[in-house]
Amino acid sequence: MLFPTTTIVGSYPQPDWLIQSRGVKFVRGKIQEPYGTVTVFADLYGNQWDLIELVNSYLQ
Repeated sequence: MLFPTTTIVGSYPQPDWLIQSRGVKFVRGKIQEPYGTVTVFADLYGNQWDLIELVNSYLQ
């Protein structure tokens, strides 16, 4: 069973190519939402994670 989870970051941690070189599988590339940039990746067990970089107005 897959459990979607969310991780919110102040800034996107590293370039996509560097993250992928470490074995991370992206399910969906970066998309821009009103609240920030979102990408979805799967962990080793198939769980999907939303990685969200919030825009400044949502950080306060």
